[in-house]
Amino acid sequence: MRRVAFAEAFLRALGAAEVQFSAVTDSCVEGTAVYDASDPEERQGFRWHATEQDAPSDDALRLLKLIRDEKLLSIDKLRVSRDDLQQRFQDTCGKTVDSSELSALLQAIEGIEMPMLDNGKEEGDSFFIHE
Repeated sequence: MRRVAFAEAFLRALGAAEVQFSAVTDSCVEGTAVYDASDPEERQGFRWHATEQDAPSDDALRLLKLIRDEKLLSIDKLRVSRDDLQQRFQDTCGKTVDSSELSALLQAIEGIEMPMLDNGKEEGDSFFIHE
């Protein structure tokens, strides 16, 4: 499932060492982002209200994995320019993308807001990525 893969890549890009899924329904993906497996305080529940059709494209997932693998986030903010990101993406994927295509991929990633859970309830905080 693309949305499960996307949720995992998204949370790992934001620093999770592991993502444990507790529920995957037709309309929701839920689980825990684990930052330090040895510390029970270093965990955060999440619930992403998304269907499989809501999941960003395979290219958006590739871009997110690049951001994760090359550690291009500072907390939740991209730390490279769009030009740099575009070049890295092209080098990694072996295909050319123009600036409008890159913008669309970034919008798909930046449009994701994954609510955090506290005691099983959405309390207003969310995981997100921005420029």
